[in-house]
Amino acid sequence: MTCAVSGIILNLTQEGSSLTGSYSGGTINCGSLLPSGSGSVTNGTVTGSAVAFNFDSPNWHSTGQATSATNMTGNATVQLTVSGNSYVLSGTWLASHQ
Repeated sequence: MTCAVSGIILNLTQEGSSLTGSYSGGTINCGSLLPSGSGSVTNGTVTGSAVAFNFDSPNWHSTGQATSATNMTGNATVQLTVSGNSYVLSGTWLASHQ
């Protein structure tokens, strides 16, 4: 299965080595559009330029690094259920400060 996730808005706050915040909006397209919803960024950590965080739970886990003062890139592993079928998806992501 091939899916694409787009348009998610992240609001992140770094305090020392902790990363917290929220996400909202966007869609997940796995042949049909699903809203990605909204929720909390949890278990976020920052070590140097490296970041790791979840969207609500470990079912949506991202790791990456800051590539500049305004951009981050990384990898995500997502466990989701579509029409009663469970999938584990992995791919890359890019986030830009706006």
